[in-house]
Amino acid sequence: MFFDAHLHLDHLKADEIKKYLGLSKKNGIDYFFVNSTSLKSNFQTKELAKKYKEVIPGFGLYPLESTKKDLKDFEKILETQKGRFFIGEIGLDYKFADEKQKEMQVEMFNSLLGLAKEYNVYVNVHSRYAQRQVMELLEKNKQEKVIMHWFCNSEKYVKKAADNGYYINIGPTYLFHNEQKEIIEKVDKNLILFETDYPVEISGKSYASFELKEVINKFCNDFNIQLKEIEKMQKQNFKEIIGK
Repeated sequence: MFFDAHLHLDHLKADEIKKYLGLSKKNGIDYFFVNSTSLKSNFQTKELAKKYKEVIPGFGLYPLESTKKDLKDFEKILETQKGRFFIGEIGLDYKFADEKQKEMQVEMFNSLLGLAKEYNVYVNVHSRYAQRQVMELLEKNKQEKVIMHWFCNSEKYVKKAADNGYYINIGPTYLFHNEQKEIIEKVDKNLILFETDYPVEISGKSYASFELKEVINKFCNDFNIQLKEIEKMQKQNFKEIIGK
């Protein structure tokens, strides 16, 4: 059993989603951690999870697009959620943020981390141009249930995340950047998850969940691990994250 640990489906139409999930399952991807980034996409993901048992819903507020005024409505979504879920995509994005925006993002991130602890669920964390700051806040909040999204660019912070027991996602960029192998080489392979971040483009292409095996197979070849062994690890990780 394999799963896509981070993707977005809110832009697809209903018939496209059904086709996407079906094709992905035919190619060995059984579950999908669908992340949300706005109040609108949260509602869409909530409905999607009701329709498809293979969709694990993530409820989040993207750091560049959300403000404190969204929190009350976001809390209502969590209060009415029945069944398994995680909180994501949340985090910090400092690429285009000024100091005022950075302060607001930190405040929002702290609030969302608090909600994750209240509901005892995992967080799926974004950290563009803010890996140090994200790690500091996760540690300050004593966060234990963490999935680090798109997080294999810094050996220092990958090691720090792994030492904390956080899951570390690798995705399609792993196919093109050989240095990522060196960065994750010493990481406990039980902490590695695989993601597409669909529909984000990598080298001009959006990698879908039904293509995720390309990343998994390269990982197996790089570290001389049998596919069945990785599959066993992923199955155990899935159970740990969703609580079943």
